[in-house]
Amino acid sequence: MSGLLVVGGGMAGITVAAELRRADVAFTWVEADSRAGGALHRVFNPLFGWPEGGGRSGVELAASIEDSEDCAGLERGCKVASIEATAGGLRVGLERSATAEVTWSVWSRVVLCTGTRPRRWEAPGAAGRWGRGLELSTYGRGAHYAGEAVAVVGGGDAAVEGALRMAAKGCTVWLIVRGPALRASPRFVEALAATPAIEVRFGCEVNEVIAGSQDKLSEVVLSDGERLPVRGLFVRVGVDPVLPSITPAPALDARGYLRVDHTGLSSMAGLYGAGEVTSAEVSQLREVTEQALRVARAICSGA
Repeated sequence: MSGLLVVGGGMAGITVAAELRRADVAFTWVEADSRAGGALHRVFNPLFGWPEGGGRSGVELAASIEDSEDCAGLERGCKVASIEATAGGLRVGLERSATAEVTWSVWSRVVLCTGTRPRRWEAPGAAGRWGRGLELSTYGRGAHYAGEAVAVVGGGDAAVEGALRMAAKGCTVWLIVRGPALRASPRFVEALAATPAIEVRFGCEVNEVIAGSQDKLSEVVLSDGERLPVRGLFVRVGVDPVLPSITPAPALDARGYLRVDHTGLSSMAGLYGAGEVTSAEVSQLREVTEQALRVARAICSGA
């Protein structure tokens, strides 16, 4: 049986790994992606509220981490496909992207720092349209819709920031918010109020996506019956936790996040969680690193 496996190369995983090294605790470290940084690759604005950020964006911080000693020993392209609790420990299936084969080994402890992924949303007419009018990222795909009419779905920071980015590209923008108010940070709300190119529709959802000529998006139909003539629809409706198949299933909260105690231990013996995968409330960089540090120290004290 092997010892300690850390899963995830985002800030939670990096923080856990650094603390384990300081305590001289041996561990193996894997990341499913080909690069380190995790959710930082989705943060294009400066990292406010985190002194070590130095005014850099998440993407810039991720780039600096990738080539640093922080990621020493991280095996990229290695995904945890499944975890099974056995009498002898946690049986883990590791799938390496280079071979697509799954190898099995038993570990005494596993720390999941697997974070979250953007939530995909579907409405009638949306099937098969991702990348063809229906998009997740205004940063990565926004340039394709410069000067067009677009809609952004969501009321949080990512949605409002995306709407502002598209307005800066010369777009007419509708921001579609399901609830009665925005959940975005005050700085984004203030910027939104000062941007006349953005109209907000509260208490609405997208009921249908309609394609026009040449298979391009032509309009979306809202739940109140309004039809918006748009060429792009950007979906920023939150994130979901990334968890491998785990047998038997550990305790999760109502939103599917791994439920852990103050030491990071889940209801399954030997299975820990750190960072965004444990709670929707653990999302800011400072909160992620503080929790990951606490979990790592608890593991070190019991090593």
